[in-house]
Amino acid sequence: MTPPTTPLIKCTSSFNNATTCRITALKVYALDVSGEIPEELWTLTYLTNLNLRQNYLTGSLPPAIGNLYRMQYMATGFNPLSGELPKDT
Repeated sequence: MTPPTTPLIKCTSSFNNATTCRITALKVYALDVSGEIPEELWTLTYLTNLNLRQNYLTGSLPPAIGNLYRMQYMATGFNPLSGELPKDT
């Protein structure tokens, strides 16, 4: 039997300090998570892959999303998010 693939946290330690793990991928797919996206998420500056699809996340994406400058893939579909996307600064 294949283990479930959600949730997923991928950690990479190949940066300057090999003993420090940096979160590079986070998958919270279809877990019925509700509420606003925690502000702490926007501090994960090594994040390159974020999948928050099919939950009950509310609110808007804050300008702090710009902190995720390494982001290559981000999915937020099928959530009742509201508001406009932050402007590029």
